[in-house]
Amino acid sequence: MPTRCACTEADVKKYLEHISRPFLDRIDLCVEVGLPSYDELRDPAPGESSAKIRERVENAVEIQKERYRGTSLRFNGELGGEELERWCRLGSAEDKLLKAAYKKYSLTGRGCMRILKVARTIADLDGSGLIREEHLMEALGFRMADRRLWGQEGG
Repeated sequence: MPTRCACTEADVKKYLEHISRPFLDRIDLCVEVGLPSYDELRDPAPGESSAKIRERVENAVEIQKERYRGTSLRFNGELGGEELERWCRLGSAEDKLLKAAYKKYSLTGRGCMRILKVARTIADLDGSGLIREEHLMEALGFRMADRRLWGQEGG
């Protein structure tokens, strides 16, 4: 059983050209995961425990329940236009960062909105009431992985 793709780069590019931008706009998180080395498998770096991650996720869910109490919303992913304005306000530095990304990567309106929703969730996981630059950068990082894979990094 092969462990690596045997396709040529041209084969992969040809295949990926069939995936439309509107489809890509509906993918919020794209993460590249490299093949670990043997040494990394045998002696993994210590990381956050599953219990700690679960605790952060449960806290983020509670934050969202409280934030949206009395509305028809339950989670950040359900935010629409007006709700994004209310719950995903950005400071001037964050707004400047998102504007630059919007231009550089030729983001669509839908793509921009989805980045805000992911950034809001990352802020919740961090226990932050505000979306800060680091939250926005992380959300953009999840979004830009698809651009690298599909060769659409923008100008």
